[in-house]
Amino acid sequence: MQDKIILYDISSNLMPKAWSPNTWKARFVLNYKGLPYETVWVSYPDIAALWERLGLSPDIDKSGKPNTFLPIISVPSNEGGPPTVIAESFNIALFLDHEYPDTPRVIPPNTAALQASFVQTLRSTLISSLGPLLVSQIPSKLDPGGASYFVRTRKESWAVQNLEDVAPYGSEKRREYEKKLHASFRTLYALLSSNGGMREQDIFSPPTSPIISSGSGFPFNSAGVSVDVGGGVKLGRTGETHWVMGPIGPTFADFALGGMLYWIQSVEDPAEDGEGKRGTGELWSKIKTWNGGRWAKLMDSLAPWQFSE
Repeated sequence: MQDKIILYDISSNLMPKAWSPNTWKARFVLNYKGLPYETVWVSYPDIAALWERLGLSPDIDKSGKPNTFLPIISVPSNEGGPPTVIAESFNIALFLDHEYPDTPRVIPPNTAALQASFVQTLRSTLISSLGPLLVSQIPSKLDPGGASYFVRTRKESWAVQNLEDVAPYGSEKRREYEKKLHASFRTLYALLSSNGGMREQDIFSPPTSPIISSGSGFPFNSAGVSVDVGGGVKLGRTGETHWVMGPIGPTFADFALGGMLYWIQSVEDPAEDGEGKRGTGELWSKIKTWNGGRWAKLMDSLAPWQFSE
């Protein structure tokens, strides 16, 4: 009998193995809530069969094929019945918030639409540039079956003979994608800086709001703990002003952004002088310096929940 949550994640040959931005969102949520779970690693070509085995019904994509993906979680029943199976990271977050009310919520009350909109903004502003820059580096990080599947399907979707042709190194095409990516991060930075109208140098300073510092009824504290805000609802720590929701966080939106950043660190080929370590690649070396180092500092703040098998 299943006695803990199972997270189904995409297999790789990395160590640690987790790399996918989509599955990292669910992993961040589980880690943050402190819920015990185990990971079942699934190769790309086996995902469709997993959906069928778990009794899930996929949507049909534009090409007429079933749209199967990860993450999926399987949650054991407290009453001895069959487990509950949930697909897609946002649905997983909503479910876990509801089923485990004694853990910090990652989608604060009345913010689900805003959280979902932010995640969609990340997809529309970042993925369109990141995908071309990273796609050729991903196969070498996958298991053999997963690599073959990834190469075949991505060559079809990009309509290229080789994945290296999507954004060749040293080409003007690649430089244009990097410029577009840099512009997207500037847009994202401007969006997030609207939290309180803070200046760049203020973003990582201790909060100065009289509401927070005076203890005059603001429902959070700055000690890095979750706080009950009434009705049994608990939200995450505050005292940090660089979360997507300002001092309220981390929330699902932060985990979505963190998942993308960790994806870059994971799949990008390490620098020759980087001793084979993640996060030493050329692209991440640039991104971590952009916007006053905001993105590197976000990753540092997410470090307590950035672990996997």
